[in-house]
Amino acid sequence: MSEVVTITPDPQDVASLDLAMRNFEQMFGASRPYALRKAAAKVVVSMRKITRKHKAPKQARDVVQNPDWAQEVLTVAKKKAKAMPWLVVIRRQRGAVSLIPIQTKRDPKRSVANMGYATSSMNHMLARIGGGEKQKPKHFGARKYQFVARKLLGDDISIRLTNRVPYIFDAYPGIDRDAVANGARALNKEMEQRVDRAFKKAFV
Repeated sequence: MSEVVTITPDPQDVASLDLAMRNFEQMFGASRPYALRKAAAKVVVSMRKITRKHKAPKQARDVVQNPDWAQEVLTVAKKKAKAMPWLVVIRRQRGAVSLIPIQTKRDPKRSVANMGYATSSMNHMLARIGGGEKQKPKHFGARKYQFVARKLLGDDISIRLTNRVPYIFDAYPGIDRDAVANGARALNKEMEQRVDRAFKKAFV
């Protein structure tokens, strides 16, 4: 089983998201459970955007220079005999990151069958949450790396989000850091846009 990292958001960010959620309830007559789903979806969308910003090389997997090859003490002949100039960075769904030597950047080892797994895991989460942010996931298998626990009845409602894509923090450093704050801003922005549309429609 993949290691689960527990994230504790900044209390001020949580307060901002809670305020945005309550404003959404009051402004649009939404139920509290729907407002919570909307807020949770905005948080996940903010993380999904980060997974989409990662610019993969043309053939997907990242490549770094092999430090053995770069040593000036090696002659050209020794370089060819003892090392390859590049290392492919392999991030697996299970296990640590590994480096595989390659001779050329066009090596087929760079291809990734499951490119976009992290983004797909976010889309599976959004499908479970609801809130109008769902998009079709590219990889159905990424579904097993996420879990959404919803308690939407009674006074103490909650949504607990779990993502177990093992490499997510290595591939996207800081993906969790601003997620709640960005979610609050996104929800406030949607409310502003709704009000603007309603205002324009009233005066058409």
